[in-house]
Amino acid sequence: MTTADRLNDSDRTRRVPVRMVNREEEIDLVDLDVVEISRDCDKIQYDHMVIGYIQHVGHVFVALTGPRLDRAEECRQSMLWDHAAAELMKQAYATSSSNS
Repeated sequence: MTTADRLNDSDRTRRVPVRMVNREEEIDLVDLDVVEISRDCDKIQYDHMVIGYIQHVGHVFVALTGPRLDRAEECRQSMLWDHAAAELMKQAYATSSSNS
């Protein structure tokens, strides 16, 4: 990634709070960085790491988990963007927990 790419990403990045249910069944807010990479696709980052992508296909938001779009795998379809983003966080947490 070049410096120009990073600067362009920062212009299109917005911080979005997403509601997550924790182990105690309480609601937590998690801030995700969302970079619009095309009209129909967002790159989702948490703690400066890419956790996946959300594609808008018709009336459905498709969550794709993985750091690279060309290798990301579908993990959920939802009518709500927030639900797709929450699924990416769950997948990222499960992956980091299994690697520990």
